[in-house]
Amino acid sequence: MKKLLIYPALYENREILNYHWMIHDYEIVCAITIGEYNFEMKAGHQEYSNIKLSNDFDKEVVKCDSVLFLDGLEEEHIQMYCDRIHDVLVQGKEVLLTPELNDVLLKHNQRLDEIKILAPDSTLSEEELIEGTFNHSLKLIDIPIIGVMGLGNYCGKFSCELELRKHFSDYNLLQFGSKNISSLFGMHQLPKFIFNRKLTLKDRIVWLNNYLYKQCMEQQPDLLIIGIPEAIVPINRKILNNFGEIAFITSQAVINFDVGILCAYFHDNINNNYLMEYRNCCKYKFNSVVDYFNISNTTFKFDDESDESRIEYMHLDRLFIDENFPMINEDTICTFSVENKINLQNALGKINNGLISNPSVF
Repeated sequence: MKKLLIYPALYENREILNYHWMIHDYEIVCAITIGEYNFEMKAGHQEYSNIKLSNDFDKEVVKCDSVLFLDGLEEEHIQMYCDRIHDVLVQGKEVLLTPELNDVLLKHNQRLDEIKILAPDSTLSEEELIEGTFNHSLKLIDIPIIGVMGLGNYCGKFSCELELRKHFSDYNLLQFGSKNISSLFGMHQLPKFIFNRKLTLKDRIVWLNNYLYKQCMEQQPDLLIIGIPEAIVPINRKILNNFGEIAFITSQAVINFDVGILCAYFHDNINNNYLMEYRNCCKYKFNSVVDYFNISNTTFKFDDESDESRIEYMHLDRLFIDENFPMINEDTICTFSVENKINLQNALGKINNGLISNPSVF
């Protein structure tokens, strides 16, 4: 396998390190941290102690075969990205970019050749869709479907998707990941047209349904798992999260999820009523019953100077989460934590048993 260096190592892409052994074709040997981000990454270093954390890019790059450049830094770092990509290419090494980082570079007139982009599988053009590649009616996707949704960033959604992938590895899976690094783990990504607001909502729903149906017919999976990008609802009147549009499109395209998982922020007031409100929201807005709640180790507060238009995230100590994990007394709700492994195997076992015990599903 090729030796891979990650740049930069940010908390928002921590799954690359936490689940490094699930990555296809590459062995991560080093992750480059940057200034203020060091503490967050080093706090979880016990999970990937065989991967070196360093802030010396030039020293470590000579030891690898490939470099994965991740988005996440402010646009003021564009020139630094370009300089380092150029240095890696000069050394004859492979360069990988996320689609978002490539878009930012192109926006700044930085077109780079000889690079590999972690792009979605779908090469469908809107012209193909409009010309009738797909029908204009919903098709029945007759296999069990698990939907993973979230309330926002840092909710542990992608970690949840990877745990599901690991748990159901003995089955023939068709899985769509919610992050732009999904392809590293052998997952697909949802086609780009669902994000194109120039298309009607109806077209995006019907075309996604037909696209998923076609993938299922071609691959004949036992199970379909979909990690849904973006959040399901606004946080307040200023942070709108596109009103959960992508979750709505996806849920309507599959008609309903057989298993729904919602990834939520940690806070002190999580109780039965709080979770039941979100359960009802998913039931009536997305036609999906959510019985499983992944409680992350992240909480948030509003930036004091932003008039509640910006959020500050706080990643909590694992011991604190262990000691303060919410106790829910509701038979229809299962709470767990992917980040802390609290009740994780119990939840995965319940999901598995629920699918197996339902003849119409599994």
